[in-house]
Formats: sequence, C-alpha cells, structure tokens
Amino acid sequence: MLIIKGKLHDSQDRPFVGYHASATFEEITSIPGADPIAVAREMTTEISHKGQFQFKQIDDEKIKQKIIWLNIFSPEGELAFSRLYTTEELKADIVIELDVREYHKVILGDPQLGRRLKIRGLVLDKKARVKICNKMVHLWGKPTGQAEYKIVAKAKTDREGYFFADFPREKFDEAYAVIGIVNDDPIVI
Repeated sequence: MLIIKGKLHDSQDRPFVGYHASATFEEITSIPGADPIAVAREMTTEISHKGQFQFKQIDDEKIKQKIIWLNIFSPEGELAFSRLYTTEELKADIVIELDVREYHKVILGDPQLGRRLKIRGLVLDKKARVKICNKMVHLWGKPTGQAEYKIVAKAKTDREGYFFADFPREKFDEAYAVIGIVNDDPIVI
C-alpha cells in the first residue's frame, strides 16, 4: 500500500486556508469472467493550514503505468499546481513550493456613494400639539464658506405632518426651514 504525504510551502509562510488536493490515476480492476480493465479513480483530501496533506490506502500494485497526477486546488477551485509523479517518487515525502493566492483588499469608501441623502421631518404648531399638514416646507442652507443661503430641499407635508425630501451632500454652516407660502419667521433647524 502506498501512502502519499506532502507539504506545500509558501515563501512567506502564509496559511493554506481552503486548499485541497487530488490524486488521479487509473486502477486495474478485475471483474470475474472478464479481462482486467483500467478504471479512472480520484481521491481528494483537505490541506491543513500548515500545508500538509496525505492520501492513504492506495494499492500501488494496481496502478496502471505506475503514475499518479497530483493536483492542488485553491479555495475557489482553481488549479494551482499539477504534476505527474511515478509511484516510486511518491514513496518519499514531497514538498511543493506554492505561494498562497493573494486577494486584493476591498477598501470600503463612503457607503452612501451614489445614493441620494434624504431628510425627513415633522411639522408641529408652536405648542407642539397640532400636526401641520398639506403645507410646503422649504429648507434653506448656507454652504460652508459662503455668505448667502440657498434652497436645499422642498417638500410638502403629508396628512400626519411629515415631510420627506432629497438632501444635497454639501456641508452647511447654518440652515432653517420656512413653512407655508408666506412666513416671516423662519424656523431654525
């Protein structure tokens, strides 16, 4: 019986997470009353984080031409290494130089990138008892570093007094809201 023992070696000693190995060969099988035939056989095994792997109980007397394909696969199933070995070569422990595949780090930027900002609010009377419905809300803002205010959002309150509007991504030093068509007293927000 042949036991294949191997070790992968990464030049930077990184762990082999999710890697696996396969040994593929043709095995001579006898069927009663028929000539022996070669049957394709594949064995697979996980590779440890340290790069060690092992195949047990391979009857090397039944291997056709005494050759075995040894394949190493990355976690995604990509073929990372492949070589044809003789059974004689595999009787000794083998070391395969193989660097772990590096993945580009994903740098997360602004999670709101490409999305519109929204503003919502509730309009109440001065005593905060009555919800003001069906009125226009104009939000004015003074962008950082500028002297003049500009309208940054417009919305109409719903029947519960709430309003919703898109809001620009700018920074503002000050902002206020004007409710209704005519209102001399801005409401500071």
